[in-house]
Amino acid sequence: MLTCVRCGICASICPTAAILLERR
Repeated sequence: MLTCVRCGICASICPTAAILLERR
């Protein structure tokens, strides 16, 4: 998922961070 790349680590490890990065 794009969130995985956006987060840097992976949506599985930091789903909340990925969502926050996408919102910001």
